[in-house]
Amino acid sequence: MSNLLRRLRKLEARLTDKSGFPPHSKEWFRYWNDQLDIFLTRGDASAINGMTLEVVDAIIAADEEGSDVEDSNQTTSQT
Repeated sequence: MSNLLRRLRKLEARLTDKSGFPPHSKEWFRYWNDQLDIFLTRGDASAINGMTLEVVDAIIAADEEGSDVEDSNQTTSQT
């Protein structure tokens, strides 16, 4: 299963997502942070449509470190 997740993350990293920004760029983190905020405050599920595993991993990594999602750019792997 971990091999499948690794391959999926590698494929996702090559593509741009709904945001249109390159993965792991400041704009990308900012966009998804704003979309997650919209989802959590307004309950609008369409705000997080297209969210990738990379985004979820970045959010989890930021929470574990106690930092902002945008700051996790340094810790999220781009393999």
